[in-house]
Amino acid sequence: MIYLIDDKKNRQIGYGWSNEKFAYYENYIMPVYDYDQIIKNNLREKIFSANSVVLFHESFFDAALNNHSKDSIEIRTQLEKYSFESEDFLVAFFSGSKNSRSHDKNVINLPVGTFYGNLETFIKKYAEGKSDLRFLLFGENPDIEEILNQKYQEANQNIDSQLQYSSKSLNLYLRTYNNFIQKPLLNFDQQTLINVSDKDLSKYISNWLNKKEYNNIFIPLCFGPVLSDYNGLRMALHIRTTKTLSQFANIYIYGFVDHSFLINCDYFDVLKTKNVNLIDYRKSSFRDAIFEKKNEMIKSELSFELEKIRMNPPKDYEDSHSISNEWSIIRWFKTLEATGIIDYIPDEIESIETNVNSNLYYKFLTNKFPIDQGFSIPLADLKLKHTGKLLYIDDEIDKGWNDLLCTLLWDDKINKVDIYESLGSDFQGLDKQEIIDVSVQKAKSFDLIILDFRLSQEDFNETNPKKITAFQILEKIKEYNKGIQVIIFSASNKIWNLQALQNSGADGFIIKESPENSFDKEFTTQSIKNMMSTIDKCFKMSFLKIFNEVLDAVQSHFDENSATTFNNETKLIENNYTRFQIETFNQLTIAYDCLKNTKSKDLSQKYSDLALVSIYKILELINKEFIHDKSKITKRFDGTSLDGKDPSTLDKISYVIHNEFKLDINQIIGKLKIYHDMRNDIIHPKKINRQEKPIPSDCVDFGKIIKQLVYKTK
Repeated sequence: MIYLIDDKKNRQIGYGWSNEKFAYYENYIMPVYDYDQIIKNNLREKIFSANSVVLFHESFFDAALNNHSKDSIEIRTQLEKYSFESEDFLVAFFSGSKNSRSHDKNVINLPVGTFYGNLETFIKKYAEGKSDLRFLLFGENPDIEEILNQKYQEANQNIDSQLQYSSKSLNLYLRTYNNFIQKPLLNFDQQTLINVSDKDLSKYISNWLNKKEYNNIFIPLCFGPVLSDYNGLRMALHIRTTKTLSQFANIYIYGFVDHSFLINCDYFDVLKTKNVNLIDYRKSSFRDAIFEKKNEMIKSELSFELEKIRMNPPKDYEDSHSISNEWSIIRWFKTLEATGIIDYIPDEIESIETNVNSNLYYKFLTNKFPIDQGFSIPLADLKLKHTGKLLYIDDEIDKGWNDLLCTLLWDDKINKVDIYESLGSDFQGLDKQEIIDVSVQKAKSFDLIILDFRLSQEDFNETNPKKITAFQILEKIKEYNKGIQVIIFSASNKIWNLQALQNSGADGFIIKESPENSFDKEFTTQSIKNMMSTIDKCFKMSFLKIFNEVLDAVQSHFDENSATTFNNETKLIENNYTRFQIETFNQLTIAYDCLKNTKSKDLSQKYSDLALVSIYKILELINKEFIHDKSKITKRFDGTSLDGKDPSTLDKISYVIHNEFKLDINQIIGKLKIYHDMRNDIIHPKKINRQEKPIPSDCVDFGKIIKQLVYKTK
């Protein structure tokens, strides 16, 4: 049996391995996604048995749910030990951090893309009784290494003699550890290639290509444990995307096969770029190369040349950190550094930056989409006009974004919001429901929530946006108080996700920058400015939380003082008080909806006016409910006599407050007079330009007074 131990279903789906596909091959392969599955199904004994094949992703036990300390280490160690002791036990170690393949008896190591690309071929051959790990390494043509080894030996056996010539060019000859061409040039510097990881190749280039400005660099097409990786092509792209004295030297890749062998290599396109050539494995080819007349490549041509290269993002780079997430955060930090507000690089960001500087895909992107001083942002564009209490929720809170948000919102360099807190550092020890419960409870105390879209491992396997953890948190926050502002922070810009979130009340979106967005030079700066603008607008609207509390308090009071549970649905009017309840709640709901629309700058005053008028109608409803004999009202709201005139709404409510509700009229009437005048100016405007215009905070204060009065109704 083949046991595939990999905790990421979404990784498998990304490589075309759906549940249906695994079901098709269920007689031959069993996917294992977590440690509990190993224990519950007693798989440990079955896995460690003769003729088993174990395909193990190296980060499986790094995931919190699978990390059972001593037992995890023991299983990992046992895999290596058992494979060494039993030749019938086959093991493949794969991960996204591997750049090359290796084969040692019954154990192989390979990149995740190669693994899943060749997995179906391996299963089919296994079903035929051919348990050969070379099918995982090389696919349908496992003999390719033998073919290349034979050609390699023939090339070394038939090497030509060195010719006499003179040249003033500076040449660097990179060679393999053994079986290399002896003295291919008359004058050259020489270095030996041993390791093949991106980190090692970057280190070689930084050390070797900054000592001299070489005219020509000669790279072996094949080096490392697997010849068919054609690492020379990858090395050439590393050179072009690494800033050194010799970044734009002529590159000659010397090999013993022609282009037909290389066409399917991921880095084949580097041969399409300027001054990168494939030459024969002969000394005469070296000599001809240095005398070849070429137009020198210059820095300004690099971006254009890189456009010739098709380079897909790795689907498995670091298990818990997407390409978009890391690319975005490093772009944002670099932009803020150019702006002048970053005076130190946090350890998390430094770690990402180190990776960006060595990982070939990132180096490729960085050269295509460079950040320079032109990306700085005016400080005025980062300054908030409004403030409040902000909570940032992210399961990877310590991976850099928290530091960035603190710099922008809390460190007092630009802004200092009232309260800034973050949540999520301990999410990996919680299940999905626990994450939802903890997040919603914490969010209740804040005005604004910045909510990362995917917060649990289950989210990465979920295609229905309504089942995503953040979506369910959003719904529960809005259920508790629809006025709490929630901004979704995500690397996903899929329209169906955004629509579903917006329909459930999301107040804004901050989209992390994906590499495909970076073709727009302004994208990073615009994204940061958009984030600050969105935060500012949401803080401005945080009064909705307070007004919603008024709405909920009124509803609760009515629920307690009604024969039936109060809600906003149409129902039989049983008595005047029921009618009063429904109409009062309707007017508050209308006012809330109007206040939501004040987010639009152009319509803000219009909807503030409408909200105040709706709230004012509740005063009229109270008067209608509690005044049965107008003749009892003999005084105006200010204590002066009515002298037989009809009382105004303000006179009536003053009477109710004092005589029915027994409240201190002096604490309330002053504000009511202001709102009364504002309402009259709206309904009966005497001036074209009103002096006193209501703003949302007026409506909130007015709503609080209404709540106080409603509490006196029974």
